[in-house]
Amino acid sequence: MTPSSPLNILFICTGNICRSPLAAQLLAAGLESVGVTGDVVRATSRGTHARGGLEMDALSARQSVSHGGDPSGHHSERLTPADLRAADLVVTMTLEQRASAARMLPVASKKSVTLLELARLVEHNPVDSAGERRAPAEQLEYLLSRRSAMPPPRRESELDIADPYRKSAATHAKVARQIDAAVSTLAGWLAEVVPSHEVQVAPVLPDAVPLTRRQARALQNIDVALP
Repeated sequence: MTPSSPLNILFICTGNICRSPLAAQLLAAGLESVGVTGDVVRATSRGTHARGGLEMDALSARQSVSHGGDPSGHHSERLTPADLRAADLVVTMTLEQRASAARMLPVASKKSVTLLELARLVEHNPVDSAGERRAPAEQLEYLLSRRSAMPPPRRESELDIADPYRKSAATHAKVARQIDAAVSTLAGWLAEVVPSHEVQVAPVLPDAVPLTRRQARALQNIDVALP
């Protein structure tokens, strides 16, 4: 990240049609709601074993819309070393995907973390007054350096978010709630570390609208049979 470029956050899962695009979409929506646009923080997603050009899984896309995201226009992309090199923060859904990213580009291990691991880091390391004066990239570097001080989970699987692909609608909903909670924690932290002059204050509207027209159109275009 340079002073004129956005903070690049890369989400990674397996096929890039369920978990990672959902996380990227919800982070973008959460940040936009507090005035942090894509020019300041850019959220993208890739898959370690993705087939390029696939639309988002219908059940995951429905969850994205229901949690405030916008799945329209998403097409899967396979992870490359260039993607890892360009990212300021690499967020995976599982520990194995984090290891896979490190094997692809060893230096990426310093900036790679699972989403649930990241949420735990943020919860245990709030931004202090001294930290607020650091650049966002420096904040990220400091946050990741605190991993060694974190108490280990009872089981490593607690840091993983399971793949809902080809699972039930209930499983997709459960995974979406996990991702939404963790991403909301990250969005709150990012909103604190982004310089105030880069936050755009939106006008107050008299009545809130549950869905934007774009989100409503996206929901209408999702053709999925629910049990």
